[in-house]
Amino acid sequence: MLTRRMAMCSAVVALLAVPVLAQQGPNTPTPAAIAHHCRVHITRIAMRTSHQMHRQANHCIGRINHLLEAGEEVQAAEVAANCIGRITELAGNRSERITMIAANCVERLTELEAPQELIDMILHVEEARIEMI
Repeated sequence: MLTRRMAMCSAVVALLAVPVLAQQGPNTPTPAAIAHHCRVHITRIAMRTSHQMHRQANHCIGRINHLLEAGEEVQAAEVAANCIGRITELAGNRSERITMIAANCVERLTELEAPQELIDMILHVEEARIEMI
């Protein structure tokens, strides 16, 4: 539940960040700066998610092993199924978040008529980081 709230808060912050970057004026970030910001943001989300999934899996393995040692095979199977569900949900939520952020970045870069290489870089980062999860 807390992870879902954190994901929602982060998504709102991410949605607010792109319009701030998009403001026109003398201090308007360059397309390269926007692309860099997006790449770093997407990469951080993927790294944090990977670490959270790893920690969760290790915690689950410990619980499952403890239950198996106690002869509680049915409970161990239930814990395993719950853990798989939570990890899968986390991966799905974060993948969707990365996709949303990448789409917002691509939209802004397109509005700024950024070079296609920058847009392609964001799409590549999106795909690679989702695969990482």
